Amino acid sequence: MLSGLSRDGFVWAFTTTRQANWHPLTWLSPQLDAELFASSPRGFHATNVVLHVANVLLLFFLFARLTGSEWRSALVAGLVALHPLHVESVAWIAERKDVLSTALGLLTFHFWVRSLSPRGRVWRVLALAAASCVAAVVAQAGGGVVRSLTQHPFTVRAANAASS
Repeated sequence: MLSGLSRDGFVWAFTTTRQANWHPLTWLSPQLDAELFASSPRGFHATNVVLHVANVLLLFFLFARLTGSEWRSALVAGLVALHPLHVESVAWIAERKDVLSTALGLLTFHFWVRSLSPRGRVWRVLALAAASCVAAVVAQAGGGVVRSLTQHPFTVRAANAASS
């Protein structure tokens, strides 16, 4: 993975279900960093910082659009920017999946809000999301983390949800 972008690395990123997940961008992102920055950790950290700043801006613009209040949106975005859970993900290179998933989640919300307009085409986003969900469930089932209702009945799941 740290040898940079390659055909084999690209194929591996899209076909592996390592850690019972299918998340090719999580694997391709450090490959791109290795391609751009070699083995320098500064480049990997810089990418996390850029993604974090982009996430804060995406959050600000989303809230400003939804609420119409720029000051409140800026306050919320600022608090998220400084929250230890997010700062830790920026500082820890291995947590690239957190800043990436946050970016993709916020972009999804932006597309969803945009789809609410009369000219929106939400079905394309829902189709892409559905395909991603199917891939995730297949990967997790292959990794042994998905259990049937006979193994874990609904009542056990509900009790677990309540205690969590």
